[in-house]
Amino acid sequence: MICLKKYSYFQTGGDCKHFFLPQTLEELCEAQKKIHTDKLRSYILGGGSNSLVMDEYWNGAVLAMHALQKITVNGKEIIAEAGVMNDQVVEHAYTHKLAG
Repeated sequence: MICLKKYSYFQTGGDCKHFFLPQTLEELCEAQKKIHTDKLRSYILGGGSNSLVMDEYWNGAVLAMHALQKITVNGKEIIAEAGVMNDQVVEHAYTHKLAG
């Protein structure tokens, strides 16, 4: 179990039974497979700023995207993983002179 407070923007949240914090896309796929195979109720948590997490225990799985922080620029395209904040994408666009 893990307390969700440190992953919530408003620092609310109780414990959950299963918690996944993938560091790579491969780990994300493995977590999704486990959730599917074990038929776990699940919630995907992005940055947490648009989520008010309940303080009660939850008997499900939380899949947190916080650690997926990779940003790449391919020509005029920015590819950002789910944990990247919007301001980071904007900074990359500015740095690489991308617009539109």
